[in-house]
Amino acid sequence: MKRRIIQQLVTCLVIYPMTGIVSFTAAKPPDKALHSFTAEAVASLEWGTGKNQVALSKAPANNFGPQRVVIDEAGIFLYLLDSANQRILAFNTTDKSFSSIPLPSNEADDFCVLDGKHFYLLFGGDKKVVLYNRAGEMIREYPIPNKIMPIGLQCHPKRGLIFAAFDGHFYRFNNDTPLQYVPRKHYAFHVERHDDSQGMIWLHNNDVNMTQELSIEARIGVLKTINFIGVDNDGNSYVSVEEIQDEGAASEKVVRSLRQYTATGELVAEAELPYSVYAYTFQDLAVTPSGEVFQMVPIKTGLEIVKWQRDTQPKMRGAKTPGPLFNKLFSYSEEQPEDFEPSEADDGITKGKEPRFRGYNRAVTRKEIIDNAKTYVNARFYVDRANITHGKYMGGKRVITPISSTGYYTGVPYKWGGNDSLSAFQSGLKKGKKAGDKCAKRCSGKYVGSSRAVGIDCSGLISQVWDLNSKYSTRNLSSVSTRLRSMNKLQAGDILIKKGHVILFSHKDSQGRFYVYEASSRDWKVSGRAYTLSKLKGKRYKPYRYQKVKAGYSGGSYDDRPGGHSYQKQPTRFYLYGSKAIAEGLSSAYTAKVFYDDGSHQNVTNRVSWSEKSWYADFKGAKLHTKSVSKDKNVYVKASYTESGKTLTAGMRVTIRNSAYSQPTIRLKIVGRSTIYGGDCTNYSVVDNWNNEVTPYAWSDNSRVTRFPYDGRLCSSYVWDYESVRIQASVYYQGRRFYPYKYIMVK
Repeated sequence: MKRRIIQQLVTCLVIYPMTGIVSFTAAKPPDKALHSFTAEAVASLEWGTGKNQVALSKAPANNFGPQRVVIDEAGIFLYLLDSANQRILAFNTTDKSFSSIPLPSNEADDFCVLDGKHFYLLFGGDKKVVLYNRAGEMIREYPIPNKIMPIGLQCHPKRGLIFAAFDGHFYRFNNDTPLQYVPRKHYAFHVERHDDSQGMIWLHNNDVNMTQELSIEARIGVLKTINFIGVDNDGNSYVSVEEIQDEGAASEKVVRSLRQYTATGELVAEAELPYSVYAYTFQDLAVTPSGEVFQMVPIKTGLEIVKWQRDTQPKMRGAKTPGPLFNKLFSYSEEQPEDFEPSEADDGITKGKEPRFRGYNRAVTRKEIIDNAKTYVNARFYVDRANITHGKYMGGKRVITPISSTGYYTGVPYKWGGNDSLSAFQSGLKKGKKAGDKCAKRCSGKYVGSSRAVGIDCSGLISQVWDLNSKYSTRNLSSVSTRLRSMNKLQAGDILIKKGHVILFSHKDSQGRFYVYEASSRDWKVSGRAYTLSKLKGKRYKPYRYQKVKAGYSGGSYDDRPGGHSYQKQPTRFYLYGSKAIAEGLSSAYTAKVFYDDGSHQNVTNRVSWSEKSWYADFKGAKLHTKSVSKDKNVYVKASYTESGKTLTAGMRVTIRNSAYSQPTIRLKIVGRSTIYGGDCTNYSVVDNWNNEVTPYAWSDNSRVTRFPYDGRLCSSYVWDYESVRIQASVYYQGRRFYPYKYIMVK
């Protein structure tokens, strides 16, 4: 599929960093030589707790390092959340030095940065976000609505806090309605993955009310996962994609690539990216305003920080030339079992003594399985002193509770060998039993769990949510389930098994990521997590389906066997996606998507009734064709969809632009030094798209250590530490006002 730009009036469109899906077709060879990217090792951090080290948290079946890498708006500081060491590491990309911001807790799951001085930290288990300053002092706490299960966090200067949730949607703070378009800087975006071979991302520029539609083609295999990393100051977009070569064959391989696209959508650079399964990371890539892509790669010896820069000369795609750095970065794309603890005890564990309320022979629905998993995630309970121990030997086994202080908690804790129902867990706590046990095999040297603790392990969770009559281990879960041909066949309630661990599949999001429930992970409890295909394949997971599962609700007659009826899920929300502005005489295709009460969604574009009742446009199928207009006109696009006797409607306002009144998009930028030393002065200027110098009528800054004595001349006082400063110019140009800005670092 060739890339289409909906706004043909746009000559330069600035796109700011975002995450999402872009559009693609079946794999095909490149039609011209492309630039590549060269990797440069900029820092190597050993695993540890000391200076210039980063913590590695070891949990059953997984290791956890920093979850996210963030670059500041000036492109100078790279931030890593070193949660286990209770700090944020700040890496200066200019002088390659490290500093740290202290944190009062080691339980932060994610973070975001707005101005380099304030940090928002997500505590998913406590359902809150806490704002800290650079000294590690808490400023404010933001509670998260109970309906949302947050797994990620973003900051927006105008829209505030935005949560990435386990259901695959984004939410604004204090609002439990999913965002149709996700705000990011000057843009709002939406991602839609249609299938293995086609998808789309819409980027709407709120400043000029123009929408750009991006598409990407698969190049070497089947396109599975796409992540939009961000955009540089020149409008170049950076995307990472995962493709499978030879899917289903013995030679099957997951290839991850970094790509660069110009502001007009042309693919100009590509290189294979390393991925590592040694430690879990949520977002490992960030792009600077100048177009440098930083990546963190966790390997056995430590955390590697790599900078990718585009080569100056294009070349035809070919095999990489191995070298020391190449070998190091690609050294852990497949799991080595000896580096990970199993997440379950042996079959000889103690069983929960509470009678089971259902037997193995009763079929269980997919909705029941997922609802059962949610109850383990959302279970709220109180932990007393009697429920806590830091290593006491009980029944011949050492027990270490993952909870260290009294209070209310959410999420059933992990217990080595655990297989407790929710009522057995709650009653066990009241009887003084310990709240979980994270002393696994390498800690205790034993394959069995302790009867003096309550909780659940990975296979215990599956045994409970599948309603099995006893605990099945990862070795024998296959005796009550059927191996699926590929992960493409996974449905809610199916499982993924590898040696020593099992996870429960919930759904995939529009990027192609897999969302699962598991009893393990860094927080030592039942929680939800997102994995890319490369992580699952690298860890050698295999998909299975419970033999007694059926689709639908309890008591229903629906199943997913060949010839069975489809699941009677109910549609709850209906959204439209497409261009909000179109040039006269052109056309634009729109997409409709319906969401269901079980968390799933589907594209229903071809089953929707489309309408627009003005004189200025009309629909042919899902494509809106515009007519000539004497001036810009606003029309209202409407769609209706009916399923299961329920009709949903949605609409959006679209501007038809008159070409005679339209102007090219103007982008002004401040040019000058990105770093200034205390006591120095330097000059700045403003240029337009074509590097023509423009004269501002005012200059301003947001710092006490800098000042503009006269136009364009910035002077700095002496500072004790690094200071990030935002300078801004006020410009009146071609009948319009502009306010370009630039972040600089004062040393």
